[in-house]
Amino acid sequence: MDHAKQRLTATATRSSPTAVVVAVTGELDFSTVTSLGQQLSAVVTGQRDRLCLDLSGLEFCDVAGLRALLEIGRVRPGTEFTAAGSAVDTVMQLCDLPTLLGYSPGASPSRANPMSRRPVPRSER
Repeated sequence: MDHAKQRLTATATRSSPTAVVVAVTGELDFSTVTSLGQQLSAVVTGQRDRLCLDLSGLEFCDVAGLRALLEIGRVRPGTEFTAAGSAVDTVMQLCDLPTLLGYSPGASPSRANPMSRRPVPRSER
C-alpha cells in the first residue's frame, strides 16, 4: 500500500440501489487527491449512483484537496458533501464551499439518511 493510501481512505459505509455513502478519513492534500479519485472509482460502481461524501473523518484539507472536492462536484452533479470536522469545516466556510458544493456542515450520514433527501440542483442553490 502506498503512503497516500495510508493517509487517506474512502470507504463505502452504506449504499442503496441508487446511492452510496462514502466516509472519507485522513488527510486530503496535494499528495492524496489522486488516491481519493482512485478509491472513489473503486467504491462508486455506477455513474447513476448518487454519491454522498461523509467528511467527518477528514482531519486536514489543503487547497488541492478543496479543488478535488470541487472537481468531484462538477463531474458528479448532485453529490452531497456532509459533516466535515471543525478545522476542515472552517476552511470550507472561508472558501464559500457550502454555496459552491451544497455542503451541509451539520448533516452527518450517521445521524440522518442522506439517501432519503432529494439532491438540490445547482440552479436552486
